[in-house]
Amino acid sequence: MRPLSLLFFVTILTSMNAAASCEPSFYSFIHRFEVKPSFQLSQTKFPLIYRSPDHDDEFLKMQKVLVEKLEIDKYERFPSPEEQRKLKLIKKFRSTKINQCSVFFNVPDSDMYAQEFKFKRLGKTWMLIEVEDNSL
Repeated sequence: MRPLSLLFFVTILTSMNAAASCEPSFYSFIHRFEVKPSFQLSQTKFPLIYRSPDHDDEFLKMQKVLVEKLEIDKYERFPSPEEQRKLKLIKKFRSTKINQCSVFFNVPDSDMYAQEFKFKRLGKTWMLIEVEDNSL
């Protein structure tokens, strides 16, 4: 490979990685979000969109539920650091669109736990806007 081509390739990979990462304010927000339940509740946009597989459907079609604030305790919440350690969850950050990031949790080599928490920057703050639970 010619040096110029290599430089071009490295530049493209670097810009792709930069575009895929979330902005710095999101990481500090998530740290606070995962350790303080009251902050978690205050930074959730209600009704919260909650998607999960319909276990009564043979193809496990995703179903959408709008969760109100009073019903939130019936659904899976963002796992605390203790829960993450106990369940051996892997946490991955994804940037989906401008001003939108998500946190994906799963257990390696298992379908037992697979959840994505989607956040959007609204004004100067981040809000949880959707949860997608693909756990089986």
